[in-house]
Amino acid sequence: MLIRSLLLILFFSTSAFAQREILEDPTFKKKDKYWFLRKGQEYNKLKAEYKKETLSLKISHTSEAHYLCLLTPAPLKKGRHYQFSFEFKGDGEGMIKANYRNHNNVFKRKKNTKNHRYSSLGLMQKLSPKAEWQKATMYFTALENPVSDFDEFIILMFGEFQGEISLRNLSLKEAKDAALPLGKFGKMDPITEVK
Repeated sequence: MLIRSLLLILFFSTSAFAQREILEDPTFKKKDKYWFLRKGQEYNKLKAEYKKETLSLKISHTSEAHYLCLLTPAPLKKGRHYQFSFEFKGDGEGMIKANYRNHNNVFKRKKNTKNHRYSSLGLMQKLSPKAEWQKATMYFTALENPVSDFDEFIILMFGEFQGEISLRNLSLKEAKDAALPLGKFGKMDPITEVK
């Protein structure tokens, strides 16, 4: 009986650990520590607004996607499968992109002095924001980072969107039950409306 109880405890604790939240700050409570809004020169005056666990940006013009992006560290294990989800809405035009990529560590103020090439590490999906809240859920396999000078990040790119965009309820978890194969850039479930 004792062995059976121990096995059950082990099983449930392992299951709970596998589904733990990987993002250090999915609700933007410590935004300066875990989130970095990377802005090209044309976005210098743009200010992010954080209210009630929601990030909002009022973007006056479009540019290249990577000229305006939000980064958070995500050191994942190569070859494992992950689920990234978030809710979003946008009043405007254009696309946003969700990525798992390598990047110079902006939190440690490291520069890309060797001009290394940035790489997708398993996730690259495009989304079209609408005026109502929507939920995006994507699955991907973490790939090996080819540049030892770079760290791994979840990166949301907004440079191709013009208007107001809002994000909330971000989550990154291991997904042992992901339907395979996930492909080089991951897969996205159909977008759902959030009530």
